[in-house]
Amino acid sequence: MTRALLRGLALVEAVGRRAGTVSELARRLDLDKAVVSRLVADAEAGGWLVRRDGMVELGPRSAALGRSSDARELERIAAEVAHALAGVTALDITVTQFAGDRGHLLASAAGINSVLAETDVDPFPLFATASGLTLAAGLDDADLGERLRQPLARYTERTVTDPAEIRRRISAIRAGGFAREEGEFGVGVGCIAARWPHPLAAAPTSIAVLGAADHVAREEALALRVLRAAVLPNATRSTIVAAAAG
Repeated sequence: MTRALLRGLALVEAVGRRAGTVSELARRLDLDKAVVSRLVADAEAGGWLVRRDGMVELGPRSAALGRSSDARELERIAAEVAHALAGVTALDITVTQFAGDRGHLLASAAGINSVLAETDVDPFPLFATASGLTLAAGLDDADLGERLRQPLARYTERTVTDPAEIRRRISAIRAGGFAREEGEFGVGVGCIAARWPHPLAAAPTSIAVLGAADHVAREEALALRVLRAAVLPNATRSTIVAAAAG
C-alpha cells in the first residue's frame, strides 16, 4: 500500500472512532494539519467523509470500513423507510446523502417495473435530478453559488442547465416544496423528491420516489402523501402505511 492510502485509511478509522475538527485529527494522527486537510478533501470528494459545522464525520461510502453508531442507525432507518414506501407506492425508492460533489445512496428499494437497474444513480449529479436538487437545497448559498458557476452537464434534451432556473427550483424546495424530474437525467424516468432533515444525518439527505414517468405521474398524489409522512422525524412503516391510506 502507498503511504497516502495508509494515511487515508488511518484518517477514516480515526473519524469512525470519534468525529473531530481537522486540527484535532491532525493531533490524534500526529500529522501536519495541511496534510490532514488535503486527505479530508480527497476523502470528502469520494464520499468517504463529510464535514458538518466544522467537524469531520464519516460519509455514506464508509460502510465497508466501519460506521459510527449514528450513521449505522440512519442507514437502518433509511432502509426501513425505503421498503415501506416501495410497498405502498409500487415505485422505486432511493434515500441519498450529499458527500463531495454528488449524492450517494444510503438505501434503496425496488418497486414494480423497477428502473433502478437501468438508471445510474450512485453517485449522481446535483442539478440534473430531483434528488440532487433537494440535496443542493441543503447547501449554503456560497457553496451553491460556486457550484453553479461551473459548467453543468447535459444528460438528455430535457436537462436544465440554466443556473437561474436551477436557483428558482432550489428556492421552491427550501420553501417546503418537492423537487420533480421528468426525463432530465434519464429518458422516460420520472421522480419526486423531498428533503429529509433527519437529526442523525451528517449532511443533506433526500428521499425520492422514481419510476417510469407515466407511472410517477399517475401516482403523484399518493407519492406526495407518503413522502410528507416519511420525512417526519418519527416516521415508521405504520405511519407511512397510514398516510398511503389517506
